Amino acid sequence: KVFPNPVKEVLTFSSSHVWEAEIFDIQGNRIVKIPPTSYYLWNVANRSPGIYYTRIKMNGKMYLRKIVVVGN
Repeated sequence: KVFPNPVKEVLTFSSSHVWEAEIFDIQGNRIVKIPPTSYYLWNVANRSPGIYYTRIKMNGKMYLRKIVVVGN
């Protein structure tokens, strides 16, 4: 799970499986690399509002999710 989306303050990544992920801005620049884990909080309070993407690798599969960061 990746929630809430859209996000204003903190985005939660949670799963019963171990996974790893990367977060990219709209230009494709990697801004966060998340090491293998089953739970992660991403504080977006200092990020510019806009579209971000996360690429999650879990159980040998890749998942792409769009994240919408909204302003305060």
